[in-house]
Amino acid sequence: MKRRWVVSVAVVAAVVFLLAFTVRRAAAQEENGNQGQGVEAQSESQPASAAEPVADSPVINELLDQALMYSAQLDVDADALVFLERWPDFRETHGVELNTMKGHINELGKLEARMRAVRDSGSPWQQNAVDQIRPLLEQLAGNMEAAIANYNQDRHMKPMGKHADYLQANADLAARLRALIKDAVQYRRSKGVYDSLSTQMEPSK
Repeated sequence: MKRRWVVSVAVVAAVVFLLAFTVRRAAAQEENGNQGQGVEAQSESQPASAAEPVADSPVINELLDQALMYSAQLDVDADALVFLERWPDFRETHGVELNTMKGHINELGKLEARMRAVRDSGSPWQQNAVDQIRPLLEQLAGNMEAAIANYNQDRHMKPMGKHADYLQANADLAARLRALIKDAVQYRRSKGVYDSLSTQMEPSK
């Protein structure tokens, strides 16, 4: 009787976590939906003269904003998978979450490819951000493929095994990727405020 009660409490805790996770994902998706989709419609910055610094690319800025939303979703996905790995009873849900995270990685990969396509039009800090995203994303994608393959082979999903190692590595990579993109976006916003203040302080001619 006591064991059945303990199991019931554990199941309730797992359900509560899944509900909280669903709310986090919905919030991330809502933020992503609020981002403008007209990236291609924006015009590229005009070439600067040799004496002027290279202007930021508005296209790369918009793509970084979208990438931040997907990286936030990946962070949620990775945390959920680490939790679900400890509960063999949720194996089917675990499989669904693996495919969901893979889909988000693919979407982020499309954004990264678009950023690379226009990389040379960006300012130095934008080019540096684009260059740093790809290695982490490639590691995450490769590790996800390994995790899915291991999941399909290991029907028992033993806790603390190879699969758990893959999922923890994914969580670490997702967190690093989100932090990298977030830092780039925050730098751009801070830079924009500084440039605006500098312009206001310039003496009128």
